[in-house]
Amino acid sequence: MHTLSLQIQDVVGENVNICYQCEKCTSGCPVSPEMEFVPAQIMHAAQLNLKQKILGANSIWLCASCETCTTRCPQGIDISAIMDALRIIARREKVKAGVPSVPVFYNLCLLSLRFVGCIYELGVAGYMRFRTGALLEDMPVAKEFIKRGKIKFFPKFRNVGRINRIISRVKKYESI
Repeated sequence: MHTLSLQIQDVVGENVNICYQCEKCTSGCPVSPEMEFVPAQIMHAAQLNLKQKILGANSIWLCASCETCTTRCPQGIDISAIMDALRIIARREKVKAGVPSVPVFYNLCLLSLRFVGCIYELGVAGYMRFRTGALLEDMPVAKEFIKRGKIKFFPKFRNVGRINRIISRVKKYESI
């Protein structure tokens, strides 16, 4: 069996072993205060092959993929891609997500892409609220978004066929 660093390299082509723990990734991460393990700790744990510790934590699921960590890395490591790889590995190995609602959210976004051709925010948010049982939790914010025209009641269908071909290619690639 491959070490975690080799698995990451297989998935996204990034070498976690060149990280020398300067922690610039962590200092710029807007989500790090909420993470169980900050980006530098994740990189170090991957170097040490602490797979179950990382894959079971909330950190990889909370990553916003904003790429601030990647931009700040003096070694040019695509840390955001490594977070993606860790999520892929966790799903392949059926490790329960550290934040259970995040995989549900990802799946809803993927469904939205497949059927609408883009993310239909109202549909995704509504179904998330339904699934979590917090139906009216965001109502004050939603009212403001509706007033400003930021939420569309009906989706605009676009490029559905093209998006589905891309998704099929990705699924084929992920099964390799």
